Amino acid sequence: MLSLLVVSAYIAIPTANIAFTLQILIIMIILLLLPFLDSLIILIVYLVIGVIGLPVFSGGTSSITPTFGFVIGFIIATIFVFLFKKLIKTKKPLINNIIYSIIALIVIYCFGVLFFMFYMDVTFLSAITICVVPYIAFDIAKCIIAAITSLKLEKIISSDDDKE
Repeated sequence: MLSLLVVSAYIAIPTANIAFTLQILIIMIILLLLPFLDSLIILIVYLVIGVIGLPVFSGGTSSITPTFGFVIGFIIATIFVFLFKKLIKTKKPLINNIIYSIIALIVIYCFGVLFFMFYMDVTFLSAITICVVPYIAFDIAKCIIAAITSLKLEKIISSDDDKE
């Protein structure tokens, strides 16, 4: 899953400020599909290898950039999703996954926007305008796709486990 996350960061549509990537899609699949500790380890390793200089972040960057807060948000979102999986359970797994994904997205955006604000010395409104507004519709769509995909993958994984 770590390799998928790295590849998703390279699949980017550049824009004036922040590139559109598939990172959110893969992050959500990781958070929805894998156990807490596995997710946390993958995302911490991702952060560490990027900080030490391997080009694994969006668009092949590394180290600390204005969007580094989003990477921190990935890790914090893991904790929130784990907690909310314990607290919120409807009878519909797809609805659960969408709720968990949206919670994760909010956490990721919060850390991303705050870090961007301080790193770039811009106002909160400017940071929201640059970091959230152009991306939110696509990111919500990625959350829904991840919610559906993770359920499909869960069925495949569990059917493979039954065969052993």
